[in-house]
Amino acid sequence: MPRKVRTTPTLTSEDTLTPARAWTAALETAAMRARDRYPLDADRIRRGVDLITRGHVTLLERGAMVRSGRKPDDYTYAVNGTCQCEAQDRAKDRGDTSYRCSHRWAATLYRRAITLL
Repeated sequence: MPRKVRTTPTLTSEDTLTPARAWTAALETAAMRARDRYPLDADRIRRGVDLITRGHVTLLERGAMVRSGRKPDDYTYAVNGTCQCEAQDRAKDRGDTSYRCSHRWAATLYRRAITLL
């Protein structure tokens, strides 16, 4: 089976992208790189991108506040290298210290996208 090759959207000084299109390209690039490096986290990365695009992420000086995707009016999580959501707690109980919930991915991808602008 031929290997699927993806290209990274690149921005040059000649590009006249609107800020919204530039942001979208940066976020897509950050997500693609994360999926390539962490293929087992692809679904949580996708949900993290969804949280960003729905406006559920607020960056703070240290960390971020991320509203829940399922109950945005009920739950907001402080994300700073860890998260207090149920999924992260279950991973901690299993001893899985490398687990990143969708809230952690949202905060990470948001920051990485900013650096690509």
